Amino acid sequence: MNKLTKIVTVTIAAATIGATGTSFLPVTATTKSDISSTQTSTQKLLEQLKSANAEVIKLDDQITAKNTAITDTTTEITSTQTKITGLKASVAKSKKELAARTDTMREQLKSLQKKAGDSVTGNAYVDFLLKAKNLSDALGRVKTVNGLSKANAEAVKEIKDTKIQLGKQKKTLEATKAKQVAAKNTLVADKAKLVKLKSTAKAKQTALNKKINANKSKLKALQATFAKQQAAAKAAKLTKTASKSTATSGNHKNHTGEGNTYPWGQCTWYVKQVAPWVGNYWGNGTQWSSSAAAEGFTVNHTPAVGAVVVFHGGQSVGSWTADPTYGHVAYVTAVNGNSITIQQGGMGFSSPAGPNTETIGNASSYDYIHK
Repeated sequence: MNKLTKIVTVTIAAATIGATGTSFLPVTATTKSDISSTQTSTQKLLEQLKSANAEVIKLDDQITAKNTAITDTTTEITSTQTKITGLKASVAKSKKELAARTDTMREQLKSLQKKAGDSVTGNAYVDFLLKAKNLSDALGRVKTVNGLSKANAEAVKEIKDTKIQLGKQKKTLEATKAKQVAAKNTLVADKAKLVKLKSTAKAKQTALNKKINANKSKLKALQATFAKQQAAAKAAKLTKTASKSTATSGNHKNHTGEGNTYPWGQCTWYVKQVAPWVGNYWGNGTQWSSSAAAEGFTVNHTPAVGAVVVFHGGQSVGSWTADPTYGHVAYVTAVNGNSITIQQGGMGFSSPAGPNTETIGNASSYDYIHK
């Protein structure tokens, strides 16, 4: 057989099946369509899982972005609150300054009252003017009163304006903070929705993985059962053919000297090279048992050095499995109990033209063509 075809087949099966270690399911009858259907189902599930994985990754990215936005907004809220706290302190300072200015005015009134002496009108400013000694003193006192009134009025106005301005700034910042808090609440709500969606996607991932694993176990069981069925059918056919050719067993043509017509690099080419007595037109590896028996060669399940071992489709060849269509053939170089050492060729090996040596067990389960 073409070992490259064999290895590709085994690789695809391994990629689809995986190493679950699950025991075979009790399947009584299996066809290639059963296997194909399960493989198709598994592939669809794998595509769905790929989509679910992409969705989880996308949601993770969105949640990360929301977390960043929430952090940034929280920082902005803290900054705004710091400014509001600062304005509160400034407003409190303005109140103190206004109170201080009021105290100053009160002290000024007391001072004028002392200068005016006994009150005449009950108004410190008027009394201060009325007690002037002359016109010049009166004008001086008017100027003093006007100066004090103007200075106090300006100071009070400045303090009040500052207080009003600070109040407006405080209201603006409080409005900004309210918007920031609302934005943060929206971000937190959005994040909660994303987390819920991610949880749903993760649950979908888990469910798909369970289905895929179940399909892997089923597929492995189907393939094993199918291989056993094929091997049993081949063995029954071989037994029937061998029984018919018992009378001619050992009375066969030796094909040595006929050359090698098998394609170079195939397992059949290698065996023909090392066992030139085999026929040139025996077909694929899995057909050699029937072809040899038909020519009168002894074919049985007894391993022997110098015999050709035939692996039917689906049979294990040590670490790999014979192609279900072409099978495989090799040359026996040693027998040890129920184990054999074989040499073989094929495109899948590092040396297609051989020899490639391998030791395998369960030797009595294979067909052997004897010279």
